[in-house]
Amino acid sequence: MNKNRILLATGMGIVAVLLSMVYLKEKERKFFGGAPVEILVAAMDIPRETPISEEHLAIRKIPQEFVHPHTIFPDNKEIILGQPTRYALVKNQPILWSDIGKGEGGLTGMLNPGEVAITIGVDEITGVAGNLKPSDRVNVLGTFEVGGRTITKVLLQNVTVLSVGTMIPRSENKEEVEVNMLSSMLQGPYSSVTVAVTPEEAQMLTLAREKGKLALVLRNPLDLEIREDIPEISLNSILEIEKKLTSKRKEKQIERTEIIKGGREEKEW
Repeated sequence: MNKNRILLATGMGIVAVLLSMVYLKEKERKFFGGAPVEILVAAMDIPRETPISEEHLAIRKIPQEFVHPHTIFPDNKEIILGQPTRYALVKNQPILWSDIGKGEGGLTGMLNPGEVAITIGVDEITGVAGNLKPSDRVNVLGTFEVGGRTITKVLLQNVTVLSVGTMIPRSENKEEVEVNMLSSMLQGPYSSVTVAVTPEEAQMLTLAREKGKLALVLRNPLDLEIREDIPEISLNSILEIEKKLTSKRKEKQIERTEIIKGGREEKEW
């Protein structure tokens, strides 16, 4: 009888441990983006048109859910060695396939297969006060009148900037590329920004800019997350959403303490 009780207690203990592991795994996935994945990043600042060598590359682990679709993994390192960088890369920046390869001149050489270029009109406010430059990544927001109310919605996320104003980096002449790139960075406020999108996204942006107002939001180059839970905002919902966001922030402050690694609390960034 005692033996049966011991076996039962042992079995229940094993089940409890397994459930705890599943719970912690789910918490880790929710708050930290899942299991870490190794990707290639720039080990140092790399100028434009620099042939990639071993010393330029480093391996970094990021949560699986934050991995960009164009990310280059360590297994593909040999493919890019010796290939020139299409853009200037910043230290610790994830290296994408779109960052590698010799340009063919103008915007054509900057587009990946399946991409098209579209230009968005901006002003000092909607264009991030003249601070955008080629290779930056942005979110595109749209504000529209729908059913008698004004709403703002995130239309696209993690979109690559190809050029700002009229300055387009070209690859026929290296000196010209550098002059155009520098001028593009320093020209200050501009009236247009050209981005790389899919044909379907281009259709959406064309209609959106005709029926509403578009704005660009600059992203951190290391931020690769594509969120699906960003709600549209209306004048009537601002206060309600603010309360929900405040509540979520409080919940995260409490729940993130449940995941302990290496004997210390993991911070959520």
